[in-house]
Order: sequence, then C-alpha cells, then structure tokens
Amino acid sequence: MVRILFFLVLGAVAWVAYKSWSGKPLSKKKDTPPLPGRNEEATILTCKHCGAFAPLTEGVMVEGRFYCSKEHAQASGERLGV
Repeated sequence: MVRILFFLVLGAVAWVAYKSWSGKPLSKKKDTPPLPGRNEEATILTCKHCGAFAPLTEGVMVEGRFYCSKEHAQASGERLGV
C-alpha cells in the first residue's frame, strides 16, 4: 500500500514538474480577449477640480492630473502651455 502511494505521489510531482518546464499552464484558463469597442481612449477619469467623470479624450491631462476642461485646470492653478 505504501509503495502504491509513493508512486502516485512521485507521478504527481513529475507531472507538475513537466507542466512547469514545458511552459504550458497547469490550469486551462484561457486569456480573455478585450471587449469590442474598448480602448485606451475610452477611459473614464475623475476631474480633480469638480469630481465629474469625463472621457480621457474630452479632458485635459496636466502633470498626471486629469481635468474635465481647460477652465477647470486653470481654476485649480495649473499653468497650461499653449
């Protein structure tokens, strides 16, 4: 009985080692493709001045801070390089 258990454990360890060295994942989880119509430009961010949500393409990014408009960036004391 002990020999059977030993060989079962040895087989399991060998299988896990083979899978890890072969580059194949142990689980069969598939990579999910990105949703259609989603991209970096469709990212919604929060304005640092008023807290409103706006798309990245419609707002202004100044030194890593997002504002929903140029007016709110200027109202927050940011200097915009025009």
